[in-house]
Amino acid sequence: MKLVSVIVPAYNRQTEIIQTLKTIIVQTYPNIEIIIVDDGSTDNTYEVAQEFINNYDGRFEILLYKQENLGLAGARNSGFKHSKGDYILFFDSDDLMLPDRCEIQVKSIEKNHADACAAAFYRQRDGQIVETVTHQTYPNTSLINQMLFFYLKGSGIRPSSQSWMFTRELFERMGGYDIRLRSNQDIDF
Repeated sequence: MKLVSVIVPAYNRQTEIIQTLKTIIVQTYPNIEIIIVDDGSTDNTYEVAQEFINNYDGRFEILLYKQENLGLAGARNSGFKHSKGDYILFFDSDDLMLPDRCEIQVKSIEKNHADACAAAFYRQRDGQIVETVTHQTYPNTSLINQMLFFYLKGSGIRPSSQSWMFTRELFERMGGYDIRLRSNQDIDF
């Protein structure tokens, strides 16, 4: 069974990161490693995550790294360098995932012999779902055109990092995220 690396870049997320981790450790897919990269937080993110790991007695390996602040792209790239997974999933430290997410995406990649798979996602406000974002696809249209269509028309494939799972080979071929960008690295990637 192939390994999924869930990479969680974190910067000043001491109040959010535990909820994020709790949604990762209940995944139904049985072969996951979790890699947390504290990107130079000035709060207690590292200590909160370390305490969670110390008290965790579950089936997944959780690794925690601390580095100087390199920005989101740098933290994602660092997490990748520490990963061993066949599949890579970048997941923001203030997001939540449904329990079968990894299992569904792995099955989709393997069934379709794909290099990547996008998942739908929800937006919440005050605990209420305010938007469901799905990825419509259009046959015979390139992936980049479908993403551009999203920005023009509001439908199509949204290039949001937390919704994608990549093969390790694809991420390596792409060369990672551009650390010169302080925002929109997912769109660039």
